[in-house]
Amino acid sequence: MVEISDQAFTRVLGRIISHVRKERGLSQEAFAGHVGITQSMLSRIEQGLATPDAQVFRKLADGIDKKPDDLYRLVDEAEKRAQKLVVDSGGKQKSSGDWLAAAVAIFGVVGIASLIGVAVAAILESKDSK
Repeated sequence: MVEISDQAFTRVLGRIISHVRKERGLSQEAFAGHVGITQSMLSRIEQGLATPDAQVFRKLADGIDKKPDDLYRLVDEAEKRAQKLVVDSGGKQKSSGDWLAAAVAIFGVVGIASLIGVAVAAILESKDSK
């Protein structure tokens, strides 16, 4: 697995959780209650502002019907796809964590959220079709 920065991991994880929650038609409050965390904590995780501890990570994985290892792999794969999109778009990176800075420089903050969202959606669709 490629090592990813804590910041990238947190942002990508948040996008995955948000995508799945919305796809299932659940509010933050309903999903948070389902997994046993506060709506405030879920909001911070989805925004990439908080990294869940191991216990919360397991709850989130269970909440989207994934094993924790599978959720980690989804995050890793989404990060790699987003990183590739940045590099393919002309962004250069100096190390594995620099892709996020390059993405923000190329696409802006809103654009990077959309870029990660595209990668997440593609991964989840390909997993669902198997």
